[in-house]
Amino acid sequence: MHCYLPEKSPQIIGHMKPALYFIEHLTLRIWVFNLWPRLFWSRLRQENRVIRCYVIDGSQLSMLIARGSAWVIGTAAEKLAFSLVDLRDESGTLIGLRIPYQDMWEVQQNAMEQPVYQALIRQGLLQDRVPIFLAKSIASITWNDGTNMWRALLLVQVSAWKTKQTENAGAVPFLVLTRRPWLKAITNYAHQNGVTIVPVRPSVNLQTILRRRIPPVVVSGLRLLRYRLRQRGLLGSVQSLFWPEPKSKGTDDLSALNLQSGNTTPDPAPRIAVEYYGQLNLNHPKLHSNLFFWQESSIPGRDLLLIFSYPADPLDQQKWAELKQHDIGAVVLHPGATTISGQPVFNHRIKRKEKSGRPIPGSGYEPESRWLNQQIASYHALRSYWTDLFAAHHVMVYVTWYKYDANHCAIADALQSLGGITAIYQRAYESHPSPETTVGADIVFGFSPK
Repeated sequence: MHCYLPEKSPQIIGHMKPALYFIEHLTLRIWVFNLWPRLFWSRLRQENRVIRCYVIDGSQLSMLIARGSAWVIGTAAEKLAFSLVDLRDESGTLIGLRIPYQDMWEVQQNAMEQPVYQALIRQGLLQDRVPIFLAKSIASITWNDGTNMWRALLLVQVSAWKTKQTENAGAVPFLVLTRRPWLKAITNYAHQNGVTIVPVRPSVNLQTILRRRIPPVVVSGLRLLRYRLRQRGLLGSVQSLFWPEPKSKGTDDLSALNLQSGNTTPDPAPRIAVEYYGQLNLNHPKLHSNLFFWQESSIPGRDLLLIFSYPADPLDQQKWAELKQHDIGAVVLHPGATTISGQPVFNHRIKRKEKSGRPIPGSGYEPESRWLNQQIASYHALRSYWTDLFAAHHVMVYVTWYKYDANHCAIADALQSLGGITAIYQRAYESHPSPETTVGADIVFGFSPK
């Protein structure tokens, strides 16, 4: 009688290596329902020896519970501390800089090759500057967005780098990543760098849910009231729970712009619209100014329209007096972007199709389809808003330097539909091309031919 033991399969042998877990955002739900059972069964089945769990972000309570319960199964949990300056590849290049200038191109292209994106191309739904709008949105580098692609790629590199720094040779890194659009492209990137992605459901954001359920008119009215109280010193700097400061130029939350009914009467002559970013200096040509091109030109002031949409530096009596001195007009796009009592905020009536957010034909419920629906709806809402603004003030030329998000694509299409042109000038030094500096405009001014 012959007796023998079966050999272990290569798959199981491969999993016998020590493992390191890197957790993007630790919550009690993720630890209790996703991670701890996974770690427990790995130890019970002797598939992995998880030697440590590194937490990128997490509350004190979740860290306390994770440390205690991790000790029970023979592992450890701790916060991961690292510096971007120390994060370098084999050639010594800073990975934090390499990602936006090199890696992002590859992952962006991978995402755009996914079937759901290619279906849009076949259906002919990517018209005008929508392709550039979507491409820039995929590769958006936004610090306050916890689910963007740039953050995911950085965490992949952090996981690979930290694993190489440990004394456990041959350890396998696992990155516990919040599920987000284009996860397949991110997973492919992680695989190329020796990292395994463990996707988990994102935490429920009660603030976002409540904001979506409150009618836009109510949100707009309360936001206007908040800024008026703040201007009178009755509110201080207390931030509202449901209506925080806008993330960029005040055009992300379009419902907040549907405020007052009285738009200013436009000048019948064609005008040049310029966005104000904190540098006026009309009487000091030696200083930086958002209207630098006008100061040495023959363009009359009445042909200019300055756009105020930045609550941190609003239109006040001093700026208004300086503008009137040169006969330059102004329009306010956000209730917090003016301290002048009675100054009307541009009114945009949200159209029915903007509210409905009609889905892409044939799209499903996967994250990529939902994301594409949201982005295309955002493009059309932005385009409609800026079309109304330009038409109301007879704008034929729009000048800005801000090209680092996708909004300028919708703005350029809005003005083009009215027969106007958009000009973008380079303001910052750009050593290399990147998805972030991709631009879609009629005229682009650069520092040099390079």
